[in-house]
Formats: sequence, structure tokens, C-alpha cells
Amino acid sequence: MTCACSSGRFASDGACSICTKGMVCLGGSAPPSSCPTGLATVMTGARSFEQCLTTAGFGRLVNKTAAGQLLVQAQPCQAGSYNAGGNSSPCQRCGSGLTTAGEGAKSARDCVAPAGSYMGGGSGVQLLPGAENVSDCPVGSYKEGWNLNPCISCGEGLLTESTGAQQRELCRPTNAGWKPDGLCRALGGCPSLAAKAASLLGDQQGLPAAPAPPALRASPHRSLQQRALTTATSAALAMAALSYRLKKAWTTADTPTCECAAGRFWSPSAQDCLFCPKGLYCSGGDLPAGECPAGLATKLVGARTLDQCFTKPGYGRISYRGADERLAVAASVCPPGRYNQGGNSMGCKQCPPGLTTVQAASTAYSQCVAPPGYCMGNSAAKKCPRGTYTDSFNTLSFCIPCKAGLTTPDEASTSIGACKLATRGYHLTVTQSNRTAAQQTGNLDTSAGGNSSTNSSNGLQSLKDPFVASIAAALCPPNSYQDGETAQQQCTPCPHGLRTEQAGADGVALCLAPPGMQLLPGDGSISDCPVGSYKEGWNLNPCISCGDGLLTESDGAVSADACYVPPGFGIVRAEGSGIIAAVMCVQGMFGRSAPNYDTRSTRCMPCPRQHCHS
Repeated sequence: MTCACSSGRFASDGACSICTKGMVCLGGSAPPSSCPTGLATVMTGARSFEQCLTTAGFGRLVNKTAAGQLLVQAQPCQAGSYNAGGNSSPCQRCGSGLTTAGEGAKSARDCVAPAGSYMGGGSGVQLLPGAENVSDCPVGSYKEGWNLNPCISCGEGLLTESTGAQQRELCRPTNAGWKPDGLCRALGGCPSLAAKAASLLGDQQGLPAAPAPPALRASPHRSLQQRALTTATSAALAMAALSYRLKKAWTTADTPTCECAAGRFWSPSAQDCLFCPKGLYCSGGDLPAGECPAGLATKLVGARTLDQCFTKPGYGRISYRGADERLAVAASVCPPGRYNQGGNSMGCKQCPPGLTTVQAASTAYSQCVAPPGYCMGNSAAKKCPRGTYTDSFNTLSFCIPCKAGLTTPDEASTSIGACKLATRGYHLTVTQSNRTAAQQTGNLDTSAGGNSSTNSSNGLQSLKDPFVASIAAALCPPNSYQDGETAQQQCTPCPHGLRTEQAGADGVALCLAPPGMQLLPGDGSISDCPVGSYKEGWNLNPCISCGDGLLTESDGAVSADACYVPPGFGIVRAEGSGIIAAVMCVQGMFGRSAPNYDTRSTRCMPCPRQHCHS
């Protein structure tokens, strides 16, 4: 008899060893199992997958399969969430407005304010993690990178054209920082800008707006030098000026002209340079707003260059230098097995080894699943061993076992239909009526033991095999055996009439003579032990003689207790060997008048004198 290991232990070198940390041991003869990707046990002796806790950067999910089996899974914490690990919780969200630089954040300290924003009540103010007031950097300040740093002031005389500036280069001179001659020359070449400046200056002083740009051009220095501009007017004028730039082709002898600055485009209807819409980029000048390559888009208004075209979900970006050595970008759909959540300049990320996605253009790690014939191992796909299968893309941490007595010819089986070989001690049974019904309906006959790995919670569809419901396995009947994996529907009869102690014999070695029978050399079949002999147990031993003169009531005695001394006989024991025999009592001696089963002390006794005969 073989003893099975209890749960929390596994068989190793003939003994049951305690399950190692990080693994799960279900007991029996099963080897240790890995927790699903992103999970691990935190102590030795784990008994079930419920003891698989999160590793840092992953959140745990618990569902049930269609068959009612517990399904423990994990997925990386998405941007804006985190998990420190060692628990059974899903990922925790960062505070309102905070996010993380990518997937897999492990701590609340990874929750930061995006570039161009800060935590607190103003520039130079910083709050502790967990604060929930994140604001854009105000005009005149900026913040680079994803962090908890405060916004940095541009400095005196510098402003940004809007809130949320993400780099120092966006700090531009205000009116006070421009040389009057440079600003006036710019205004002289830009009628729209000149009109805006005149309007701003007139409104500031309570004066009517300038009637026409030429009036402003007639005395530009006087207008800018003699009027005291408030900070608000100066900032507004600077922002208006930032919509334009001087063309580089003009000389001091030419009439200065201007064009739209980078991040803006010329609108004929508005007769002005407008912000570049979100999703497009604008190089400035006379060029219209440009579309990003397919699969890419800008994330904010005012994008200036092609490099600000970031990925749409499910696409990966490729950057390269064109023939003119200028930066060029392109995008391609993430193929099966890769994903990208979008909003970045990265290529598609590869799923862990062996894992894939059900379709192209996947957007998250959670869409990485095991293909048919595999299940989820520790950070990789695990091939289904023989005797198991999965018939769909799945996130199972185990493969589905074949019905009792069935196995598969190979590893990585993709259908219950691959369970078509009987294991040792079994034979196949095929019911033709069930097979016909399955063919007609195209459905599995679950009453015949059909299995399906359909997981309704993730929407993955199982593949159906209409033929498998008619195939099952049954134990070899008594007195037969099956010593291999086979497609036979009958087991092999034991030779020479030998028999098995029970059904399900997995080899000819279990074909034995039952108690009271033997197989003599040269005989073609087993026979009963003759009178005066016996045999105990199931084995191939010969029958044992009760001893000379000792008898049994019939053939086929199964125990030494069946041996008896005949009436009128007594037991004698040979000196040295201890062999007993029954001998007829001589004259003057007598034996018992009935069979005596006490063969140890039944001897011939002397007759009483009055009964002795000469």
C-alpha cells in the first residue's frame, strides 16, 4: 500500500517533504505547483492556491471557473495604482489627481504628480503623499518629470503661455523682457498682433482701442515706452506675441513679416494663429495642422513637433532618422503576444514567455493569457502535462485533467478529444448512440464526463469537440489486466486461469492463484489444492501439505486450520525437523473417534486395562 502525502507536502525521495516557500502543494502524488504570475506564498507548507499572495506591483483577483473551481489570478497595477505585495488585495488607487510613471508601482511613494502639475496650494508648495489636490503649474512656472517636486518659477520677466508647462524652454520673455525695437518690428509685420497689442494698451489706459495697426506702427517706441503696463496686460501681450514669430528670411532692409509660431496654425476664418488641436501637431509658419501617423496622436493642445505624437492604445511607436536625417516616427499595431496601454513613445511590450493575447492591438498586461494546451505558470506559460489539456486561451493556474482512466498521447493537448488512451488498469468504452447524438447536436455530453475550460468571467470561448462525450474508460474487470496506455476496448485475460484480487489490474504480475489453488509446473491451468493440503493468500506458491496422514475435508483448503487428524490416528513429531504426521494407533492405543483439528497435541492414548485386548 502506498501512502499519499497530505496537503502542504510533496513526495520526494520516498518521503513527504514540506512545501517550499513560494510554492503550493496539494498533497497526494502531485508535485509542487507555482502560484500564478505575480503571486507567491510567503511561508512554507502552503496547502492551496488561496495562500498565494501578491508580489510587489501586482494586485490579486479571485474568480470561479465555469466548473466551480477557485481561480486565483494577479495582474500588474495599472498606471495610477500600486500594491506593496504580501497581501490578498487588489491594487490601490493613488490619491485624486496623482498617478504613477507606468505599470507595476510598488508603493504609495510611486504616486506622483505628472509633469506640469504639482501637489499643494501654489508654486513652491509641496504636500506629503496622499494629498488629493493636484493642480497645473500656474502661468510663469513649470515642472519637469513625474515627481513630487514643486513647480519652479520661470524667473523675473519670463512667463509661460499657459498653465501646466512641462519644461523650462516654455518660459518666454514678457513685454518687459523684450527689446522694444524687436517687439515693434514684430508688430509691424503682424497686423493681427498689432491690433491685439493696440487693443490691450487702449483698454489698459481707459483709452479707445487703436483704430488701425498703421497708427501703432507710426510711433511704436512711444506707445511701449511711455505707457506703464500692468503685469496682467504685459502677460497678455506676451502671450499674444508668442502666437507669432518673425520669419527668418528677412533682413534689416526688408519689411519685417511674421508667421505662426510652432504649436499654432493659421486660421483663415479667424485671421489669427490658433492653438494646435489635441491629436494634431503644428510646426508653425504657413503649414496647416499635421496629422500624426496612423496609431499615434498628441495628448495636449499646442503640440509643436512630430515627436509629440504618442501611441494610441494597442499600438507601438517606432522612431528613426529619415533620409534628410530628421526625426521620423511611425506606429504599428501590437501583434498577438504584445500590448501597449498607449500615451507613450514606447514600442509594444512582450507578454511573458509562452503567453500571448487573444488578438492584436491588446492594451494591457492583463490580456496576456496562456494559449490552448498551456496554463499560467510562474511568469511564463506552462505546458499541459500528459493526461491534461486546456481548450481555449485561459488564465488558469492548472490544466484540466482527463476523465478517470484516460490520458493523452502527448503534452500540450488542446482538447478533451485528446483524452483518447486508457491508462494502465483501464480499457476504453465507446457508446455509439452517444457518439451519434454528439455529432448531431455539436454539443458535449457533460453527463458522460465532458469537461470545458470556458471562463465566463473573462469572456474567452471554449472550443467544442462533438466526439469526446462517447469515449470513457472503465477499470479492467477481475481476472484481466492492462499494463500500458492503449486504445483497446478490452483488457487482456490473465493466463492459465489465474485471477486478480480486484478490478483494475495494471500488469500480469497481479494475475495470481487465489487461496486454495495453485499452478503446478507444466500445468496449463490452476487447480484446487488436493485433499491433505492447503494454500493461504493470493500468490503463485504451491499448495502446502498438511503432513503425512493428515486430511482436509475437501479440495481447495485455504488455511492450515483446515487440516485434521482422522479418527483412530494420533500425531507424531519427527525429532529434529519438527515435521508432524498422523499414524494409526497400534493395538493397546486409541485415537479420538471424530476428526480432530487440534494437530498440535492429538496423540494416541493407552487403552484402559479393562478395554485392552491381547
